[in-house]
Amino acid sequence: MCCYFTIYSILLVVTMFLPFRLLALELKRSNCDKDFYRYLRTVRKAERNSLRIKFLQNCKQADIVPHFLKFRVPNNGCFDDQSIKQFQQKLLHKEIVKAREDQKSRISELSEQRNTIKQNAPIKTIPSIVLFTRLNRIETRKQQKATHDKKLSAWSKEQERPLFSVDNTVLAYELDAPPPEYVMKTLSLGPKNAVLDKFDPKDVLAELDELLVHCKNHKVSNETITDINIKTLNYIKKCRRMKSCRNITMTKKYLKDNELLAVPFEKGIGICVMKKKTYESKLEAIIDLP
Repeated sequence: MCCYFTIYSILLVVTMFLPFRLLALELKRSNCDKDFYRYLRTVRKAERNSLRIKFLQNCKQADIVPHFLKFRVPNNGCFDDQSIKQFQQKLLHKEIVKAREDQKSRISELSEQRNTIKQNAPIKTIPSIVLFTRLNRIETRKQQKATHDKKLSAWSKEQERPLFSVDNTVLAYELDAPPPEYVMKTLSLGPKNAVLDKFDPKDVLAELDELLVHCKNHKVSNETITDINIKTLNYIKKCRRMKSCRNITMTKKYLKDNELLAVPFEKGIGICVMKKKTYESKLEAIIDLP
């Protein structure tokens, strides 16, 4: 009896779905094939736009400027790097707002087309329509995500900006309220990013002195040594103008205002966010051990 019920269930499920070719023919007989293809195109557009919003948000979080927002800047000394960066960030924010507005209209359009198909398509084709729509969405998501990940990875290396790609590495321990999302994502980059210090040119100059001594001992030409000095000074000037990422600044402020500590794990990769008092009490217990 059980075996018969299992076979019957499998046959029932199989017969519910039509191959795509037969589904297309059935919809054509009902004069709603154009509505179905239009619905599939709208599903693809909505899915791509949804992924585009996430893609742009990832760019914003990682402080990455997408290539389509870069433009040629006149080399007349009127535009400094910081002003250009701020303008590009504003453009990126506008792109995110526009994409969200587009998504609302696409969802509304999807709802209307879905109702049209429900009214016009034969009932027996509805399960197949749902199946192929879902498969279409999955394939679109897979292709678009691969494209976005490739771009983010390339732009991250090019612009030297770390990606928020590490998940589940931050633990909130006995907190009254969970930390904001930007705090968790910033801390997930690791302790060096969470406690980023200001740039110290003295360290660079000390290493440069050692390099120059090495160059002289190996009889490197004076022209090469001069180039090294010039490029190092230009590098120091650029680093002095650089400011820490806004998320890092806000995270440090949040931890300080709420008297919290971000403590790296002793073993493994991760950070534990806990109250300062909790950390001190645990530390005292360790110190009091005989």
